[in-house]
Amino acid sequence: MTSGDARSGAPHAASAKPSRPPFIGAPVPALELHPAAMATLQSFTLLPQTREWYTTQASAGTSRLSDPAGLKVGDIVVSRLAPDGSLLDCMTLPDSGHGMGLIVRMEAGIRVVYSCWFAPDASGRPYDLVRLPYTPGVASRGAATTVIEGAGYPLDPSLDVSTDAVSLRHQGGGGPEYTRHEWSHFVVGDLSRPTGKIATADWPPTHQGFCSFGNRFFFYTGAASDKAGGDPALITEYSWANGEAVAPPIDASDNSRKPDGSYEGGSMEPEGATVVIDENGVPSLLVGVANGSTSAAAVPRSYRTFRYPLATGT
Repeated sequence: MTSGDARSGAPHAASAKPSRPPFIGAPVPALELHPAAMATLQSFTLLPQTREWYTTQASAGTSRLSDPAGLKVGDIVVSRLAPDGSLLDCMTLPDSGHGMGLIVRMEAGIRVVYSCWFAPDASGRPYDLVRLPYTPGVASRGAATTVIEGAGYPLDPSLDVSTDAVSLRHQGGGGPEYTRHEWSHFVVGDLSRPTGKIATADWPPTHQGFCSFGNRFFFYTGAASDKAGGDPALITEYSWANGEAVAPPIDASDNSRKPDGSYEGGSMEPEGATVVIDENGVPSLLVGVANGSTSAAAVPRSYRTFRYPLATGT
């Protein structure tokens, strides 16, 4: 996402606590993702049953939709990657939006994608959060089933694999920016019984990724930059129990900075966050960093991830 891509509608104040529990370990370089296109990475997630990775990227769209949240409406490219991050195949959702939210589940042996589709359905209503089978190629809006009817703004989903709860980002909708819902309520389109609400700081910082693990909510922010400072890459943990930040943010900008202070590839942008649980049941927070440029052949863009081990029971 670019610095102007993730603004939301109404300002929200974040509350921070002075001390930090030992909830998160030092970052460790993880896998590099190799999605189908050079378009900007937006989000990524792991399908536990197959250990496949799925990414979203936003490329230029054709609908010229006007979006109240200030997002560029484009085609979302969903890539399916092998466990080592190499490309297997991809699916394009025409004029579907921006791609910040993504859920992929295995349902009756079929890979199923949940995402917000900006383009209107047959009735002319935009911003439906939809469900559709993952099928390589170009998908049609008619192939997607509406889960939540559009409410006039984008709604981005993220799945907590530890509880099956869904975190939703309400872009430009006013009220709390993020809400949490039980899967059984979400899947039938019922958002009337949220189990948590979090009002994060509005732009800046630039929203780049979010995910949950139990009562813990991780908010990943920062703008694209070719120098240190500005709107840096930060990770802030909130609690779903009270909606407040548990500690000051962690500076994650060193993940893409070289010893001389410059960035790998000449530039960086934080992109995407997810929680994964390994084969031994150990949870980690993964955050993505894009380096380089989508237009500079000499310094092609790379998408790396960094793993932060999560201490349980905090």
